[in-house]
Amino acid sequence: MSLAIEEVWFLLAKASSTLSRKENARFINEIGITLSQARMLLKFGDNSVYHTAYSTLSGEWCPSSITRLVSRLVVLGLVASHLNAKDTRLVQLSLTPRGREVLWRARTLRSVVDNELLTVFTPDEKEKLTTLLLRALESIRSGSQPNLT
Repeated sequence: MSLAIEEVWFLLAKASSTLSRKENARFINEIGITLSQARMLLKFGDNSVYHTAYSTLSGEWCPSSITRLVSRLVVLGLVASHLNAKDTRLVQLSLTPRGREVLWRARTLRSVVDNELLTVFTPDEKEKLTTLLLRALESIRSGSQPNLT
């Protein structure tokens, strides 16, 4: 089966948006937060403090989006927001005890969801898909035309 490049990009976009909608619904139903909120909590990794500038500098979220997202996490009692003592332009977030619990649940759910979604692929197919998607992403970031063969 030979697809035009526009069809490939359409399928990638469609798969991504469908996956995000399903994941979002599952996160809301099972742990009471949106996928975006879970992604922000997952940014903490094993750290107890996270600087919002990391996400804006990496291009994951625009400043206004991250401000709304952080506000919602504060209202939910998952994070506390503090100005950095050395540079008051920086906002530091720290996980609350409830935030640590929800982070653990988000990690667990993310692992379950990822494993469920990837069961349709063989290990070789997963590796090939990952390689192709990483190549496409790098090509997009560098501004060159992707070679997906």
